[in-house]
Amino acid sequence: RLCGNMFDLKAPIVPFEGIGELKLNATYEETVKALQASETYFQEECWEDYTGESDEPLKIIVVPDYMMLNFTKDKLTKISALHDYQGKLPNDICVGMDLEKAQGMDEGLKFDEQNQMYTSTQGYIIEDNLDRHCIESIIIYSK
Repeated sequence: RLCGNMFDLKAPIVPFEGIGELKLNATYEETVKALQASETYFQEECWEDYTGESDEPLKIIVVPDYMMLNFTKDKLTKISALHDYQGKLPNDICVGMDLEKAQGMDEGLKFDEQNQMYTSTQGYIIEDNLDRHCIESIIIYSK
């Protein structure tokens, strides 16, 4: 049977807030419950914290091809919309869009040499696909 209530993969990407039912700063448990309630398939992973900011492993939830959710100290601090995600930012920028078109839609979008990604004054980050000159992922984060 098809899941009628599966997570809305077209839900808007809202900087500093979240995507659909997934809210930034929610706890790990709240986030897992929201995904389970929507019958969305996901994988839980633990990564070593290479930044040295925490002794605890970093908790990550992956919705394959659609989203990656990063937790710091049990709070959802970063959501990455991946290549199959269809939702848009409030300014209509979306994954897969031509990078130059996106730059034309957001004057605050600038290349960050140090991190090799585009950051916007509107509260999101874009990782680009150099081969296809398009947006590979859109990242939002908590304030």
